[in-house]
Amino acid sequence: VAPLVSHKHRDPGVVVLDDAGKFAVSLLSGHIGGANDLARRVAGLTGAEPVITTASDNLGLPSLDLLAKKSGWRVEDDGGLTHVSAALVNGEPVGVYQDAGETAWQDRGFPTLRFFSSPEELRRSGCGGGVIISDRAFDVSSFPMPLVIFRPPTLVVGIGCNRGVKSNEIEKAVDLLLARHGLAWLSVRNLATVDLKKDEPGLNDFAFARGIPVEYFSGQSLSRVNFPSSPSAAALEHVATPSVCEAAALLSSGGSLVVPKTRFNRSITLAVARVCRVPPGGRGKLYLVGIGPGSAAQMTLRAREVIAGSDAVVGYDTYIAQIGTCLLYTSPSP
Repeated sequence: VAPLVSHKHRDPGVVVLDDAGKFAVSLLSGHIGGANDLARRVAGLTGAEPVITTASDNLGLPSLDLLAKKSGWRVEDDGGLTHVSAALVNGEPVGVYQDAGETAWQDRGFPTLRFFSSPEELRRSGCGGGVIISDRAFDVSSFPMPLVIFRPPTLVVGIGCNRGVKSNEIEKAVDLLLARHGLAWLSVRNLATVDLKKDEPGLNDFAFARGIPVEYFSGQSLSRVNFPSSPSAAALEHVATPSVCEAAALLSSGGSLVVPKTRFNRSITLAVARVCRVPPGGRGKLYLVGIGPGSAAQMTLRAREVIAGSDAVVGYDTYIAQIGTCLLYTSPSP
């Protein structure tokens, strides 16, 4: 696997199963690559014992990089990640400030994390490390502790543009708008515009270069959205809606505008909306699992897989005891 090893954020997850099938060893990229979860799953299916050596897992502490991955957050700068993770493992208090993204993960009650209501409180806290989860820009140098900044995908950039606009013009306008309003590019979930722009080369080139999707809406759908700025006669004439950038940002995000329509060089209009928070939870699945005639060794592989992948298992005490090996390998929630 040596040729595949380059960086912790790109390395594949590798699990080793010995010849006798007694141990499933998480060898490489336990968190980001998913090797720890894979080792538990393989162990649950084969009756082996998972070998997990990452300190955060064995101590019941949050793995920051895994938390970010499962939450869909991007890491703006992972330079402080090792120091902050070490502080957690060593039992030092780590401060957290969050003003964007889902917060359900906080309910797990991590004893070493301290939550603050403002960046200033975190700055003065004296914690051994800090975590910021936000779509806003921060001056990292002003914090006295090692810091990790996570960017949740909470922003939508609505865009309207003239035919033939160049990708570099769009890039300059978007970067300038975000910088002007102190917003982070890594928190941009997607662009949004009218469907007549699907074949616009400059827009497509910009989206491809930045690796970000574009969501398109019909002029009829956009015309039904309430937007704050004055209607555009040109947009109404050419794309059958009085608003493109604001209406598209609002419709795509389901939230509210944080930056109203802004014009650049008479060829580009931009607006930014923040994604509406979706309550955690939602509809799940309930499995009724037959565990076989007796010992765990006689269970089907599908039964083992379902049990190992469940968040909660309910059953008669005696039966729960019989499937205890499967429960040991259930992957913990983030």
